[in-house]
Amino acid sequence: MMNKSDHPEVSLSRNLLWRLSIVILALIVCSYPAISTRSEEYIGLNISVPDDQANDLGRTHNEASESTHSIPTTSERSQDSKPTESLPNIFIMSPSSFPIFSDIIEMVGGVTQNKTGRSHVIKAYDEIFVEEIHNKKSGDIMVLLFSLDTKDRIPAKYEDLLPVAWPAIESALKQGKTLELNSDARSMNIIVLAAPATGQLRQLVRESKLLRALGGQLPKHKELSPGEPWTRTGRTQSPVIYTVTIPREDRRKAFVSCRMSTNDVLSLWMNNNGAPRIPNGHASFVHNLTAVDSAGNAIPIRNFGEARWKITPTENHPITLSYETILEHDKSDLPWGPDEAPYVTEDGAFWTGRALFIVAEMNDIIVRFDLPDGWRVSTPWLSVPDQTATFFLRRADELTEAFIFAGNHIEERAQAGDTEIILALGTKMSGAGELLQKTSQELLNAYAKLFGGTVPGHTLIVINPQDREHSFDGGVFGRSISMLMGDEPNKSNIERWAPFIAHEVFHLWNGQVINCARQEYWFSEGFTEHYANVISTRIGLIREQDFIRRLRGACESYYQNVGQVSIRQAGDSESRNSALQYQGGALVATSLDILIRKATNNTKSLDNLMRQMYQEFGTTGKKYTIEDVERIAYKITGKDHTPFFEKYVRGTEEMPLEETFRWMGLDLEKKIMEELPDRGYVIHKLLRINSLGRTSKGMIIRRSQDAGYKDDDILLAIAGTPVETFKDLQKITKGWKPGDKVELTLLRNNKKIVMDLTLGGEGERIPMERGVSVKVEKKPTLSRSQEAILFGMIGQ
Repeated sequence: MMNKSDHPEVSLSRNLLWRLSIVILALIVCSYPAISTRSEEYIGLNISVPDDQANDLGRTHNEASESTHSIPTTSERSQDSKPTESLPNIFIMSPSSFPIFSDIIEMVGGVTQNKTGRSHVIKAYDEIFVEEIHNKKSGDIMVLLFSLDTKDRIPAKYEDLLPVAWPAIESALKQGKTLELNSDARSMNIIVLAAPATGQLRQLVRESKLLRALGGQLPKHKELSPGEPWTRTGRTQSPVIYTVTIPREDRRKAFVSCRMSTNDVLSLWMNNNGAPRIPNGHASFVHNLTAVDSAGNAIPIRNFGEARWKITPTENHPITLSYETILEHDKSDLPWGPDEAPYVTEDGAFWTGRALFIVAEMNDIIVRFDLPDGWRVSTPWLSVPDQTATFFLRRADELTEAFIFAGNHIEERAQAGDTEIILALGTKMSGAGELLQKTSQELLNAYAKLFGGTVPGHTLIVINPQDREHSFDGGVFGRSISMLMGDEPNKSNIERWAPFIAHEVFHLWNGQVINCARQEYWFSEGFTEHYANVISTRIGLIREQDFIRRLRGACESYYQNVGQVSIRQAGDSESRNSALQYQGGALVATSLDILIRKATNNTKSLDNLMRQMYQEFGTTGKKYTIEDVERIAYKITGKDHTPFFEKYVRGTEEMPLEETFRWMGLDLEKKIMEELPDRGYVIHKLLRINSLGRTSKGMIIRRSQDAGYKDDDILLAIAGTPVETFKDLQKITKGWKPGDKVELTLLRNNKKIVMDLTLGGEGERIPMERGVSVKVEKKPTLSRSQEAILFGMIGQ
């Protein structure tokens, strides 16, 4: 959205168009009978969606897709086309900063089956040729894209895919030539398009004779044959209508019906992210799955396992898919914790879209909830005006990447411009409603002021109690936030929960609309973490001493990991380091803020950089790179900050935090101690514990039944040595080897037990981390410039 103060006519017209479209949608919905799972006629809504939304490939933010341009999909086909199982898959391997996937798919989408876009990293090639997770088959197409102004090159392991040796290609490009090559390798049709610069490469792609010739070379469609592997095929015709019924007598059940039309063999699936250890994933909780056409004839459903199915439609449209989902996820060993899995409360039922909905390639979705009297449903979706518990979504990923809370709970709302937060509170949390609403409103106001604009849409925050005293669990799907707390939120425990909300709400700007062209998690996560602490302090949610304590914790985490990889590389899937990504990135933001303030005599700050990022990228849809951050920092200060980025963001040098902190009146002291086994490795690999928390009762174990633990076991001692802190764990395990046997003392149901454990990680080398002690204190007396910088940053 544009800045209202600068372009009121643009903002007004967009708002009017959007609101008008929703009103029209509501009128269409209202003109038909109520949606039901029974025998009324199909509701033939005709929803118009802009081309850029209709063609959106539905990327999701999860670990499986971070290095990709898109996820596999199947384009729309003409009405007389046949099923596409025999069509070749297409794999597009391009520079990570070169978004050309949709251009190629526009040219060859109708004559290829699965479409996969990846960058030139060895993991992406291994997924295709070694792990074979993309169902590669003989005759598939691989398009290899290269340009000299990017560093992305084919891994040496796969250079045999090239029609000619790379030095010959590089030599031609250095002479200013563009190349269009074709060959066969590894049973695939290989197309190489290369140009000296990405601009020329984009033009070459659009004019490529090889790509345009594919249409006449590809085989005809064929019917689905037994024994063929599951791949994503088909697409529904708009709209798709879901009805979710939750019976009062058993809130652990949900009956779902889905009405849709398609002319293709249609793939169906559930998003199994979050349920990998459950056999058949989320489908384990699905029962009585059936499909019928409009004449009531049963349609066979082919079950491929792992929550994947296919159906072949009849001529009688639409199809009605029906199934029952049993909410027993909170009784199962799900790895991501209770905040990201369905559960029941005294008030109702909490669902994730992943666990509730079977989906296909689809756009324009209506979801209606049929609830017990007195219940409401809270979602992050757009409500259909004048329709109770009815919502409109554009894509399937909006459906699955969401939380839903249905019950007689409390709702509070906060709003700034087009941004709205919906707080769904279990009744045991109702006493905190006013404080939570006020906190959310203050955060929205502060962020709207910081960025100079708001982000259209709703964000849902579900807050419920859990049994463990002083505990806190938080999870996020898309624009949905889940919080489980052992105590009611109040001002005395606000430091525990307010920065978490502040972080996730800041993502509505930095991460939702300010998006990177390639992985830049040091900025999207690190700068968000910095501002969660800074803004929480500025508006009085936490105190100055809380801010300094959180700064100390970030420094400790940073010093333990610095040098392992660069802060920028820490976001890559191959070298993931969350400590450097979050805490290292946050300290980059803190340092850059101070550098800008010093360079401008405290007249400019990181706030100016974030506002400019929003104007350039958040309101335009353009993607930023690290070079854009450098450019804007230079524009604000008139000084070149390249050495800072080269040393501390792209490089692995340790930031001079002692010197930097002195400029805002803080003394930092660090003491490097002995190297200890990496904390995460000790907990998750050696001790085979999925979730270990520190509480007033001790170190509590959860979700680790596979190793012989029980939920809520308290870890008292290892090999006879008492355990009270995470540091104790690291010291005790120093010198251990994977595969060794150790004796654990646990408190289970208030009784001490001894359990023998074989350490995990057999055959692996134990990673080490530096033991670091950090102290950060405010100087007794601050100079005028120090006081100005500290006050300018945190406002206290």
